[in-house]
Amino acid sequence: MKLLFLRYISNRSIGESLRSSILNTGIYVYDTPESLEEKVFYWFNEDEDKLLETVLIGYDSKERRITEGWIGTAEPVADDSLKIVIGGIKPLREEQIREIERLYVNASKYKKNLKDVKEYLFMRELPQDILYDILYDLKDSCVHNSKKDKVFKGDYTSLKKDDISFLVKEMERNLNPLAQRSYMAKRAIGMKKPDECRSEFQRDKDRIVHSKAFRRTVDKAQVYSTHKGDHYRTRLTHTLEVNQIAKGIARSLRLHEDLVEAIALGHDIGHTPFGHEGERQLDLIMSGKLKLCKDHNPENFGGFKHNYQSLKLANYVEEKYVECEGLDLTYQVLEGMLKHTKIKKCKGIDCDTCCNKCFDIDEFLIIGDKEKLYLNQPFASTLEGQVVAWADEIAQRGHDLDDGVAGKLVDINDLKEELKEYEFMSPIVSIIETSLDQIKKSKRELVDPGELLRARVTPKIIRLFIDDIAENSRKNMDEYLKTHEIKEDVMIDSELICFSKEMKKIVDKLEEVINLQVINSQEVNCFDGKSMYIIKKLFQAYYNNPKQLPDHTLRRIQRELKDMNIPTVDVRKGKKRDVDREILIFKGIICTENRKEDFLKQKTFMRNIADFIGGMTDNYANSRFKELYNGN
Repeated sequence: MKLLFLRYISNRSIGESLRSSILNTGIYVYDTPESLEEKVFYWFNEDEDKLLETVLIGYDSKERRITEGWIGTAEPVADDSLKIVIGGIKPLREEQIREIERLYVNASKYKKNLKDVKEYLFMRELPQDILYDILYDLKDSCVHNSKKDKVFKGDYTSLKKDDISFLVKEMERNLNPLAQRSYMAKRAIGMKKPDECRSEFQRDKDRIVHSKAFRRTVDKAQVYSTHKGDHYRTRLTHTLEVNQIAKGIARSLRLHEDLVEAIALGHDIGHTPFGHEGERQLDLIMSGKLKLCKDHNPENFGGFKHNYQSLKLANYVEEKYVECEGLDLTYQVLEGMLKHTKIKKCKGIDCDTCCNKCFDIDEFLIIGDKEKLYLNQPFASTLEGQVVAWADEIAQRGHDLDDGVAGKLVDINDLKEELKEYEFMSPIVSIIETSLDQIKKSKRELVDPGELLRARVTPKIIRLFIDDIAENSRKNMDEYLKTHEIKEDVMIDSELICFSKEMKKIVDKLEEVINLQVINSQEVNCFDGKSMYIIKKLFQAYYNNPKQLPDHTLRRIQRELKDMNIPTVDVRKGKKRDVDREILIFKGIICTENRKEDFLKQKTFMRNIADFIGGMTDNYANSRFKELYNGN
């Protein structure tokens, strides 16, 4: 959102004149320099109401710092193109002034500091959250804390050893000292008493398997469209493969298999229809980088990323309990789901400087304490979470090759010859050559030699990866135990689960070679292009006419606004005039006197559209697209 800055020297006569005018009349008339006349005309005419939120900065040239600040609303004088009237002026609090000062000296977003701008009148586009810090008193604000207040909190948010049954303790008795155990489980709500026969993490696994989000993964593409054939992987089949690989590694290292399974089964429930291209399109919209239509003013609402969305679905969107939203999973499972893809912390003022690689956790963790997700480290604080992250990597390398060969995008013989150019790839070359030789020497009549070759090569490569990561991780764990004291709550601050350096090099090269042939193929890119188009058109349809949204999405929007004490109009039952006006506020086209509430309405509206589209299966997204656009 754009903000007009008027800078003045507070320790000179202009500062005295400005203060006197404000204190006496509540307004200030600024004479624009002729050199800025064209810019000022453009700034005001860009805004429909010809009103601009304005910050007046009092800069002390001797002390070289901002000593005072004011906020107001500027508008041009009708018969004088060089005069601007700033009214409704109020002084800024000390903490608001310091927020401006932070922008004043930080060049990471603005290329040069505010103090290096030569003009005394200039525009800057600020993230909404920073803007509201400056413009409004946020002591009672919910702009930053729109997290849902829990009306219910159970007795089992944290457990003690005595809470766990003898049977469960026996099941966990032989685990590695670095493994998680049921008594370490922590939940945001924790209303259910520990089970006599199931570990805490098995309960999480069961909740995930019976969730709607998990069932939908059966019809969400991995890389190829599900229309291509039944033998290509979907999100569900990929998830089952990740689960199998992760369990194998966990058993080898004596880690908690129930926790590994829960994380593995839940890690991809936040994926959009049509694979990563659907995710990229939603992220462009939710990070303010894609204009949906002429009247749309893109804003950064925290982005969209499937691992963060998995967190939101499990933590808030899924319906299971009368008393609360979500599945009430343990933080150990939530963290593992979030970090199966490494998270990156933003180093700039906001996400515009980090290439869409960080996202606003507060937009996704609606219930709970983000401190318990250990966001200061990009990898999971449990070894079980680290295992799933690498199992996901192994599964992806396996099925990229397998599906590539099945789709005739990768030729095994050509791949072998290409990999021969790299001496360090000899283990993979050896697997391919051995498999080819075995098939060639087979004494039985083969129905489909190509199918058999795939069935031989892919599992052997996966086995190679699993053996290496298990052996290397076991060494790392043994060394860690020698140098660290193990506490009651095990929190690992090092990435102990990983490939050896030699194997990591092999894995990376295999990914590079296969990606060139599969991910960059015409077939995959045609599918991605169509996917991108459908997701964008669906969002446009719901943005332009929210009445096309299903009742449950509209009810969720209403409920979330009600939880923040923001009045809203029922889109289904309200009077047409009121509904039309409310929709314009949702879209950010018109504003009321309460800009803070307007912003929250807009954010809630956009986020719920993203949630609805993100939860669609491929078939449902296609059918909705045809229904909304008459099949065109």
